[in-house]
Amino acid sequence: EFSWTSLIQGFIQRNEFQHALTVYNRMQDERVHPSKYTFIALLKACSTVKSSAKGRELHLLIVKMECESDVYIGSSLVTMYAKCGLLVDARKVFEDLADRNVVLWTALIAGYADNGCGEEAIHSFYRMVSEGIYPNVVTYFSTLKACAIVEDLISGAALHAEIIQEGLENDFLVGSTLVDMYAKCGALLEAQGVFDELITKDVVPWTALIAGYVNHGREEEALSCLEQMRGEGVSPDAIALLFMLKACGSIGDIDRGQQIHAQVIEGGYERDSCLSNAMVDMYAKNGFLIDAQQIFNNLPQQDVISWAVLLGGYTENELNDEALECAERMRLEGVPLDAVMFLYCLKACGSSMNIKKGWLTHDEIIREGFEVDTFVGSALLHMYAKCGALAKAKEIFDMLPERNAISWNALMTGYIVYGRDEEVLNCIDQMHLEGVFPSIVTVICCLNACSNSRLILKGCEIHS
Repeated sequence: EFSWTSLIQGFIQRNEFQHALTVYNRMQDERVHPSKYTFIALLKACSTVKSSAKGRELHLLIVKMECESDVYIGSSLVTMYAKCGLLVDARKVFEDLADRNVVLWTALIAGYADNGCGEEAIHSFYRMVSEGIYPNVVTYFSTLKACAIVEDLISGAALHAEIIQEGLENDFLVGSTLVDMYAKCGALLEAQGVFDELITKDVVPWTALIAGYVNHGREEEALSCLEQMRGEGVSPDAIALLFMLKACGSIGDIDRGQQIHAQVIEGGYERDSCLSNAMVDMYAKNGFLIDAQQIFNNLPQQDVISWAVLLGGYTENELNDEALECAERMRLEGVPLDAVMFLYCLKACGSSMNIKKGWLTHDEIIREGFEVDTFVGSALLHMYAKCGALAKAKEIFDMLPERNAISWNALMTGYIVYGRDEEVLNCIDQMHLEGVFPSIVTVICCLNACSNSRLILKGCEIHS
């Protein structure tokens, strides 16, 4: 057994997990019984390759050999089930174990955090502490990750205080995760403060800080971080470059965007689909459609996201004919249109007053089952209203599952444009009855209607 286990562990150390499982199959053929250490190694292999079937098989054998009470095997089982996304099974194994140490608790907390269940991870952490179990570095790391997921700044700050008390603030893993947690919670001053205190600063904390600035509309600070990062000899990875492109696109800084584009090529990332889509988006949303189209044409694979980004660029820049041609090319290439793409198409049809294309798009929306989507329904209403098909617009409006201020405004704007002032004022009365609060656009439509119809009393009512 010792030789077999050593061979399995050797393959795992070399990240050859499938080979490790193959060795176990041979071990079974020769009727050699696995030990505790064999199970732990094999469960790690199952976790990595996400083989829940083999993991369950091992679990049954563990129960048969009466090893399930071992806390380290239990921790490995919890990790295996969690890595495979089977959190109910992971929790059941955990609850069945009487002896729960920090390793077992951390396996459960990490499992929840890795699967995006932040609340459950934080709850498990507090439950662990209430049972007198002290967290270790990995526990803090996983719980901070959970705080970042649910943006629980209060719990995150409390953990930070504990980390300082335990003297773990200089741990690189914990420090980087603190930067990420504060950044995701929007506490950018605290994120910068923790970052500044880090002894070692590699690409991970730099990227966490940059992402925080970009996600909270502080693009200039993010771009400044990139300059500092370069100055300290740290090369940005694909994720950092992605956020930089997003920052340049948001503030329209194409000059720096082109520099980052050059870095993408220099770093060998030009075949990365996420980065390529980000470059298409950056150029397209700022009106550089030739550059966007060129990058799009050179993509190794043009997926739904890249098509949507290009289509959105044409629409947002009011190149309506090009947008509709882009949608047509998608159809010819068999790319299915989703709700977002239909929104772009309808906007292009409305802006260009292309009612014929609008009808065809509406038919396609019905076939694809998107007519019940509130946003698509509102866009249909807006398109028909802009094209002057007010009866059809009202028909769509009456069919909407939910009528908010946006859909009311779309109908009222159509009525105003085509001189139907009385219907506009009927709309505001109906809005009040349905409890929909008017927006500024609603009020402007109503005041215009009162001006056109010289209804001073109604105008005074709206003024009040």
